[in-house]
Amino acid sequence: RLMQRIGFEIKLAADGAQGIQLYQSWQPHLIWMDRRMPVMDGLEATQAIRLLPGGKDVKIIAVTAAALVEERDEMMEAGMDDFVRKPYRFNEIYECLGKQLSVQYTYAEPQPENNPTAVILTTDMLAVLPPKLRNELRAALESLREEQINAALQQVAAYDVTLYHELLRLVDNFDYPAILKALAGALETP
Repeated sequence: RLMQRIGFEIKLAADGAQGIQLYQSWQPHLIWMDRRMPVMDGLEATQAIRLLPGGKDVKIIAVTAAALVEERDEMMEAGMDDFVRKPYRFNEIYECLGKQLSVQYTYAEPQPENNPTAVILTTDMLAVLPPKLRNELRAALESLREEQINAALQQVAAYDVTLYHELLRLVDNFDYPAILKALAGALETP
């Protein structure tokens, strides 16, 4: 959705093997490659794409939850051009995209907030949710699976409609880190 929002054409692959097939039929300028995938992981898929016609020219950016230097080095040695860490921060994604494709952005003037009653998410607000739901929401946000995120949000609405609307606003703006930060504090409380 972030790519579509700024006008890029996108296609999705469910795993590394499907990613290779999609590359061969489409030949995109850039690939966001998840490090861990079923069937074939991102390292193997990247190495295979690099051997295909045009494979040395496509930009491949690793998407990973790993922060270890050894794993980053391993991804770069496999042929990836850059990496972004989960949870995504949209400014980091756009910055990486700009760097790899020499994209320049034209920014619109900031619009006034449409919702003057928007609230700042706090740990206390999330504490009203049962621990199981807080864990489900955290896992859904970290996995970036839209269906799981929406399912967890629907459950939140049953506990607190104001909280539901605030979480929905943050999710719509891809501000997962704000939710995860508040959740981290809420998960520590009994």
